[in-house]
Amino acid sequence: MDGARLSFSVIMPTYNRAHSTCVAIESLLRQTFRDFELIVADDGSTDGTAELLKRRYVREIAEKRIRLLELPHGGVCTARNAAIAEAAGTWIAYLDSDNAVSPDFLQTFADGIAAHPERRNFYAALVRHCAGTVLDEPFSRSILLKWNYIDIGVYCHHRDLIDEFGAFDPSVPGVEDWDLILRHTSKYEPVRLGRIVQDYSDAKDGSRLSLNKLRLESQRKVRRKHSLLPAGRLKARDKALVKSSPFFDERWYAAAYADQLDGMSPVEHYLSVGWLLDCDPGPFFSGMAYLKRNRDVAAGNVNPLLHYERQGRAEGRTGFLRRVPSALSLRTE
Repeated sequence: MDGARLSFSVIMPTYNRAHSTCVAIESLLRQTFRDFELIVADDGSTDGTAELLKRRYVREIAEKRIRLLELPHGGVCTARNAAIAEAAGTWIAYLDSDNAVSPDFLQTFADGIAAHPERRNFYAALVRHCAGTVLDEPFSRSILLKWNYIDIGVYCHHRDLIDEFGAFDPSVPGVEDWDLILRHTSKYEPVRLGRIVQDYSDAKDGSRLSLNKLRLESQRKVRRKHSLLPAGRLKARDKALVKSSPFFDERWYAAAYADQLDGMSPVEHYLSVGWLLDCDPGPFFSGMAYLKRNRDVAAGNVNPLLHYERQGRAEGRTGFLRRVPSALSLRTE
């Protein structure tokens, strides 16, 4: 690691969140680690957010503890990228305007950087405000390729990674943070710090980007972009096993994913790329639910239906059914 002074630029995009932005800012101003700047990128808010911040944080803005960017509305990626372009810190951290961080948020990252000076990226844990559950998982690239378990609000990276990999991609709205972290971790494995540093707002009030209708398509685009798709011919026994499964519905699959088949048969598509793109084999089996319930399968990068038919059924693995097809009752294995 270079010998530059350890300092942080914390990136905060906000749009029409005057009601919560100050709460997020106040949590950051209570940091025990003091060498940081907060760059607030107001994404064309129409609720007076920028005016409120200028009135409330006169001293912090004058001292450049807080830097306020007033931007035309362009979306969260554009706002974050504009803030990153202004960042002066050697390390980049993130705080969304509806979340709050603990007083040791930046100190936790500083301690991690001091303990691992050769590493380029780090992540900590969060607690979901409403659910009360903690998100803190060991790093697994295979699992990360299937779903994002590293929230951008508990992720920190050296600023050089922006030069190496670019900033946020606006073509994948709703999962642009996942895409960024996948790019970084394709080369640099992050250090898991294991300390809860964020109170994450999980209220489903309809205003969060994560509820955007484009999110599902963005997820598939990210999986297609980053997944290492299998090479070579599919094994005949795997095709036969999937086709014989009561959970594989060839006609349903062909209709549901007609725009993705690219000339392949449904079984070929599902076995080669479909399961990696979160395509289900039929209306009754949720492959992603099976992988999330069975982390060993996800970490092993195994097709969920193949795993179930080979051994999961005999082991009594469940948690993937949407409803049970009547034909299943005829099976006696």
